[in-house]
Amino acid sequence: MPMDNPKAYFESKFECADPWNFATSEYELKKYERQVALIEDRTETVDRILEIGCAEGVHSRMLLEAFPQATLLGIELSDTAAETARSRLPNDRAEIVSADAIDYLSDVTGDFDTVVWSETIYYMADRMTGPDLYEYVETLFGLLRPDGVLVMANFPDQTDAPEKRLTRPALMDAYRRVLSGVGTQVHRSQHTAQKVESNATYTYEIRAFEP
Repeated sequence: MPMDNPKAYFESKFECADPWNFATSEYELKKYERQVALIEDRTETVDRILEIGCAEGVHSRMLLEAFPQATLLGIELSDTAAETARSRLPNDRAEIVSADAIDYLSDVTGDFDTVVWSETIYYMADRMTGPDLYEYVETLFGLLRPDGVLVMANFPDQTDAPEKRLTRPALMDAYRRVLSGVGTQVHRSQHTAQKVESNATYTYEIRAFEP
């Protein structure tokens, strides 16, 4: 069954600042750096960025630093995390909306050079039917410019609840197939590294898709 209340789940997580060590973990920061480098490699100019699930704005800030001419729209389910992101980012370049990205995407207009959708697809797909997810991805690609790129990092086959049931390899492959069915996969890389804060070694994937 889907998570009973994903908003409450994330609000409880963000009661403590930086619950996943996004701002301090070498493992997490390297994951962000790889995504930024991929965007730099796949795009000529980045003027508008859409980030789905921006959390406390750590990756958002790295994106704005890497692309100093860009503006960013971030969507975050947790009110607490969204408020932290607003305090972290320049308000003349970043708009952080506290909303459910499943519902809010229909209100987004304009063309984006880059969409960043990292480590949230499985939470969102848990609350969608297959056709709903496909149509959502269609809408998302419709917001990308013809030469734009969608970049995501995901950690499949997690062992902790509730992520364990959401990140089974067969499900992650199904999400990839939906993305590839609408757009074109242009990059896949796999990275294994130790996260010191968790005293564990994890393997994550980075993928990029173009319209």
